[in-house]
Amino acid sequence: MVNTVRPGLRFSTMIHSVVRPLRPLLTVVSLSVLLFVVVVTRPPSAEAIGSTPLTSGSLTMVSTHADGTSGTNPGTTEGANEVAISDDGSVVAFTSTVPAEELVTDPLQVGHVTDNNTGSGGPDSGLDVFVYQKLPVLGAIVSLVSSNASHTGTGNAPSTTPVLAPLGIGLVFRSAATDLVTGSVAASQRHLYAWVPGLSALTSVFLIDNKFGTHDACDCIASDPSISMFPTPTVVFDATASGTDLAGPGVAHQGADQVYANNVLAGTNSLVSVDINGDGVIGGATEPMIAADAPIVVFTSTGDDLVAGFTSSNGSNIWERNLLTSSTSLISASQTGDPSGTTGNHDPVISSLGNGVAWSSNDPDVSATPFFNAQQSTDHIFYRAILPVKLPTLMVDTGVTGLLGCDANSNNPGISGDGLSVVFESSC
Repeated sequence: MVNTVRPGLRFSTMIHSVVRPLRPLLTVVSLSVLLFVVVVTRPPSAEAIGSTPLTSGSLTMVSTHADGTSGTNPGTTEGANEVAISDDGSVVAFTSTVPAEELVTDPLQVGHVTDNNTGSGGPDSGLDVFVYQKLPVLGAIVSLVSSNASHTGTGNAPSTTPVLAPLGIGLVFRSAATDLVTGSVAASQRHLYAWVPGLSALTSVFLIDNKFGTHDACDCIASDPSISMFPTPTVVFDATASGTDLAGPGVAHQGADQVYANNVLAGTNSLVSVDINGDGVIGGATEPMIAADAPIVVFTSTGDDLVAGFTSSNGSNIWERNLLTSSTSLISASQTGDPSGTTGNHDPVISSLGNGVAWSSNDPDVSATPFFNAQQSTDHIFYRAILPVKLPTLMVDTGVTGLLGCDANSNNPGISGDGLSVVFESSC
């Protein structure tokens, strides 16, 4: 089920009725075993490129080879995967095992790119990150994102999971390569990197999870990145307890995962899941997400030392951190006034504007809407408007009357950029 949340108006509709109008935005067509990623072009056009019609009607292949064809059939290997698209459809990020020199059409890279990531074994073997852009003068080009520091080709190990900024003006990805930056990177780890159009072509990509005061990678595992461009390119992520070298000396990390924010241009990390004493929150924090157009981060934590007066915790809560004001507040508050918050909260997502948060929880005290029955302990989806003021939390996956929660489990929420619509999966 899908609920749209607006002040004074909520309605439910089956998810297939929502998916249909979204289909023109991004289509994936599989022919044999080769994956084609295609996007809408307006006005529609029909054009044959090379020996294969790669543009037909409103569909255009994004992972087109540099020679204008779809290339040879790669056998059992997909030609492109892990696609991400910008809000306006002009930028698409994807991964591919196709040799970089066969895909790249960026004039700054053509003739200067070789594929150094052709190892065997493992599900990510040979993957590199690419970006397709439609530019005013050059038209559509494909650029290698996971380029080595010398700009001579790909990194020396797989790069995966691109996360694109909504306006397409930056992305963050993970890589096992050791030569994407000039700093020291251990061969046994995967780290996070940011790419900024134009700038990264001159400076290489930016290491995100770097040790404090250095250009070397931390001794940790970093994951769950999200990226914002306001007020400066910022990547938020969580890192394992071994990442005690991320935020500088004197910061206690409590032997647990913590959430960090990286200022991409400055190359500095700061602690997001910070307690009232400036240390990492006791019990740690995970599942971070930063608003794409606002310096606001949501995350999950069981900690009881994030704000003054919150001295005990009922369990896993959703928290919000404003990076500009350096203030933290509880999102998953108890609707009955329990000072210890609620429990069972997870998977928070925040709108691009930073004005709305949605998440999953099995705690009936999160909102005033009762669960389907008193014995029910399944997850429901909740929404809270947090800007310009915080409003009471609403249950999203209610039954048809809106008076009770639906009769089964709901999870995996998503939220629209304007913070007014929520989408989720449900067994109700």
